[in-house]
Amino acid sequence: MSVHPTRPNKIYAGAESIALYCSEDGDDNWPRIPQEISPDHCEGEGFDSRIIRITFDPSWPDDIYVALEVSDIFCSTDDGKILNDMSASLFELAEQPNLQSNIGGRHCGHYECMLDSHALAISSAAPGSAFFALRMALFRSGNGGVWYDTNIDKFCY
Repeated sequence: MSVHPTRPNKIYAGAESIALYCSEDGDDNWPRIPQEISPDHCEGEGFDSRIIRITFDPSWPDDIYVALEVSDIFCSTDDGKILNDMSASLFELAEQPNLQSNIGGRHCGHYECMLDSHALAISSAAPGSAFFALRMALFRSGNGGVWYDTNIDKFCY
């Protein structure tokens, strides 16, 4: 759940089954944003992917980042109307042996730890740079969704 940084009556909430809702009246009504988000990167029986983090770029408040637990990360530059997949470079990074792991038994092979979102933040001190903590490591994006490893110790193997 996250409150829009310049419109305090606008609140976004994520849910299981990858649903994104937005209240524009402070919380009286919660229509679902009609954007379809595909969870197909990392399927698993008994555990549906879900929206786990929603954050905004403080310099561009209509830029919304949405992280899914064990599936993906998306970005919208139009206040949530269109969500664009930002995971391509995470898949590329997962080809490196030191970033491969599959400890949860999901159906995404060695990519699992590279798709398991834990935290997402954007600082006004670094406009346009998202920091994304996955189960495997901490990554940063500074140019339109290309993620790179921050080289902090790895979290899982």
